[in-house]
Amino acid sequence: MLAVISDLHFQHTSHDALRYVADGQVRELEVRRNVTPEAFQRFFAQLHALAEHRRSREVELVFAGDIFEIHRTPLWFFEGSGARPSDVVLGDDRAGNSLRDVVHRILDHVVSDNAACWPVIQRFIRTGEYEYQGLPAKLPANVTVRAHFLPGNHDRLVNGWPSVRARVRELLAVEVPAGGAGAPFPHVLDYVRGADGSGYGVRIRHGHEYDAWNFPVDVARGKALGVSGADYLRPSLGDYLTCDVATRMATCFRARYALDLRGGGPEAHALRSLYAALTEFDDVRPFSLLLTYMAREFGGSDEHTFNALRPVIRDAIEAAERHPFVVSEANRLGVSSLKRLVAGWALKTVPFEMLRTLMGLSGSASQFNLDAEVPPAEIAQFEPVLADGSVETVIAGH
Repeated sequence: MLAVISDLHFQHTSHDALRYVADGQVRELEVRRNVTPEAFQRFFAQLHALAEHRRSREVELVFAGDIFEIHRTPLWFFEGSGARPSDVVLGDDRAGNSLRDVVHRILDHVVSDNAACWPVIQRFIRTGEYEYQGLPAKLPANVTVRAHFLPGNHDRLVNGWPSVRARVRELLAVEVPAGGAGAPFPHVLDYVRGADGSGYGVRIRHGHEYDAWNFPVDVARGKALGVSGADYLRPSLGDYLTCDVATRMATCFRARYALDLRGGGPEAHALRSLYAALTEFDDVRPFSLLLTYMAREFGGSDEHTFNALRPVIRDAIEAAERHPFVVSEANRLGVSSLKRLVAGWALKTVPFEMLRTLMGLSGSASQFNLDAEVPPAEIAQFEPVLADGSVETVIAGH
């Protein structure tokens, strides 16, 4: 049996939590974005039921990318090293390499914030055991579990150094290859269909190979599907946007309004709601609904709250507009891409009343489109293994 799970985005969220005073009591605005251990127990129970029903002797469990959220954490700004996910040079696997060191520290926090999940995952993969609804359970003795990991765009950097790769293999109980625990992870897994009809006939990718904004190579007509491992380690425009725009905005907003966020009253409540929305900023899909999302979070008449965000937006966008990597990526993607990027942040200067119309507060939200994303299936059709018939199905998350 083949089981694929992706985009768990295990994240460092403890620094996003916010304490404040309301009605004379200290309260906490929690940020809950991580998968719970109970969700995994339910997932493993489903795998168990399917394995018994199909009389499977194996469970090939594939963690298909974006399992770890490396980009969305304020640690990139707390470290002071200036290292960023958009850095082109990875450097050596040694202490003192600022990019490698911050990735290890981010993993430390991700592991800590999700401490209850790792034993659950490791136990099921190594022994077939789990607990569901308070009762112990175990896969049949003749069923083996093998785990595999493919990096995505949000955990691309865990594939950058042997020491980080070894940590990931331990956390997810991934089988150690002949090259050792520090060997590079693959980017595609093929379970081909045999001449006798045996095999799954499936190719598995993370899927960012289909997304021009999140892959550093031209994806048109499947050009990204056969690139080298070195190309996968290069940053993309999406890396910059997630870290230096989305995460930066939430971090700067919190710093700018630190005292107001901790107070009572309706204005402080509105600011906290806005802060919570900013921590979810990069989750908006499709990107074309970004303004609609923001409009709903701000409230149609809350011009004061919206204007509080303008300095933070201006800071992030002005930095992006003059950043050499952003300019280079925008040129690679085409001038229109940069125009869409700037248009998407036009709210840094556009009067609030005009934004109400653009964002659809008057009923026209669907008419304001920021991007023209190519459906992934249009790129996936160029997978060579589909053409030669060795696989019948492509599975991708992203």
